[in-house]
Amino acid sequence: MKPILDGKVALGISGGVDSAICCNLLKAAGYEVFGFYCIMSDSHLANVPKVRKTAEELSISIDIADVRNEFKNNVIIPFAESYSRGFTPNPCVLCNEKVKFKSLSEYSEQISADYIATGHYARVINDNGYFIATARDSSKDQSYMLYRLSQQVLSRLILPLGEYLKSEVTEMARLSNLSNASDPESQDICFIDINDHAEFINSIGYYGVKGNFVDSDGRILGEHKGIEHYTVGQRRGLGVSSDKRLYVSKISGSNVVLSEIEDLPVSEVKLTDTIINPFHKFSGNNHYRAKTRYSKNFYGCRPKLRDNELTIYFDDKPVAAPGQSAVIYWGDVVVAGGIIK
Repeated sequence: MKPILDGKVALGISGGVDSAICCNLLKAAGYEVFGFYCIMSDSHLANVPKVRKTAEELSISIDIADVRNEFKNNVIIPFAESYSRGFTPNPCVLCNEKVKFKSLSEYSEQISADYIATGHYARVINDNGYFIATARDSSKDQSYMLYRLSQQVLSRLILPLGEYLKSEVTEMARLSNLSNASDPESQDICFIDINDHAEFINSIGYYGVKGNFVDSDGRILGEHKGIEHYTVGQRRGLGVSSDKRLYVSKISGSNVVLSEIEDLPVSEVKLTDTIINPFHKFSGNNHYRAKTRYSKNFYGCRPKLRDNELTIYFDDKPVAAPGQSAVIYWGDVVVAGGIIK
């Protein structure tokens, strides 16, 4: 945790256990904590009473900002547009960069706070520049989601839970007698109440083209109901009869290409909308690894930067869905990332 200077922290509160324990850890370290909550969707609005109750239990003030318009324009619409064009976006990556940390930073400036903090499981390190690094609890690590944060944000960011196991946080919550100590963790996309992203996308007026399922040789296997229903690596819900286990390997125009699982991994990906930490210089002598989606394995790789285009060459081939983020690590430190073309 950062050494205390003035000790005033703007903490993003969710109403859940993690941000509540963050608050306790910050207060125990001597920081003065001010809570901040973003209403980004109707489900967040419904959560306001719980957030207020949590703030009262923590004995901190809570300020609430309605950022639904910003969230719609920067997260929901790009999410729907991407899926309707056959890509698989990660809305949490967009939200962290465009809405959540932006709003928290603006609030911190309003109250003249020295730092901002959240309950993410990751670490911030200062090594001749600020870097996001993996959490101690690898099963909860959220560094992938934070790769797009700027130096301006990282220089003021405290992530207390990066040094703790989730089991330790759960035990701290139990001992603190918090009313939310036994609440289940949220897992799904926060702005989709129904467990069907395509239905949600259609409900707000976005539709992908309909077309055919084809095999790798272009033979038609059947019709599909629209490319927004599919993503690379998907097996369930295809509705195609075959004596083989088929997966979505590619979406090309109106065609959804189906292949066996051994045809899915790729040897390289090219990235767009790339973020490279300005304090890291790529070297062929370094050993890098990458993730091609959240909560998935690391893959050894060799990043190459040519003419401002970043390509990742993999030693062990992953499955990579266009629209997802690929994030590059040097050891435990995030050094770059971008959107898979």
